[in-house]
Amino acid sequence: MAKIKIVWDIDDVIASCGKVDRQTTTFFLRRGMVIQAADVTHYIFPGFAELFKKLDSYNDVTFAFFSSAPKPRNDELVEKFLIRSLGQDRYNEIKNNIIICSREDLTEKTDSDAMARYDASAFYGKRSKNLSKTLNKDESIENVIFIDDQPSYVHVGQHSNYLHSRCVESNHFEALGFPNMELPNPRVALELFTKVNHVYYLASRICKVLDNVVSGKSKTVADALFLLQYKARGEQLFNYSLKRNDNFHEKQYYEEGLKILRAINPMLGFADRELYLSVIKESENEDESKQIDLAAQKQKEGCAIM
Repeated sequence: MAKIKIVWDIDDVIASCGKVDRQTTTFFLRRGMVIQAADVTHYIFPGFAELFKKLDSYNDVTFAFFSSAPKPRNDELVEKFLIRSLGQDRYNEIKNNIIICSREDLTEKTDSDAMARYDASAFYGKRSKNLSKTLNKDESIENVIFIDDQPSYVHVGQHSNYLHSRCVESNHFEALGFPNMELPNPRVALELFTKVNHVYYLASRICKVLDNVVSGKSKTVADALFLLQYKARGEQLFNYSLKRNDNFHEKQYYEEGLKILRAINPMLGFADRELYLSVIKESENEDESKQIDLAAQKQKEGCAIM
């Protein structure tokens, strides 16, 4: 199999630095991660450690990160996250091949004609993340998966590499504890489900692409990923629109992803009100209390990093 690069956005995909209450901090501490980076508390969504372990098990799959946050924050957060996900020894083995791009690496968009081939409402924005900046010498653009919650960051000509993620914030998990979630509005419940469980959606889609390439069903990542992400818009040649809620609302993808990641950690389950309450019901121990107190001290309203 050709070498495959998976490029990750960070904020609102893997992590959030939004302010949450003490119970939700406890939930993240026990089910995800709570990491201090750039003197700000970051909440890592449950399931991402397992997802990175799963992806790291594929031969010739490497990681990169492209976040519009400042480089010092990105470098610190990525290092701490990968060490806790993969272990210090494995991190030491792969760290020299990990490229981290930041705010200063963004590119000004200029090619409006090329953008017109795609849904302009999805790909608005003046700056993009050019994936060529994340490649090592022996890697090629057709075998890159780019995961971001904002389609506006897709660089011209790199739409086939894009995997659309939900935009997730830490307070979406806090909402699981709200009393009105006992009998929620069905539409609201569906939206919340797809946000707090989006790691399983990503696991399903990424592994589907990788398995298609490994089996030879697709020659490149871009070939496999484009078919999952876009649909023809009318009969005009080279005119496509991004599948948005069509994909996000397919529960089978979440079930597939959960099955994949449960092979790594059988304790995983869909984030819902029942799970949230069961995780936080046990009293804090001394070490947890110290970590939760520190997290509260370093919380910021919104995401001050950005």
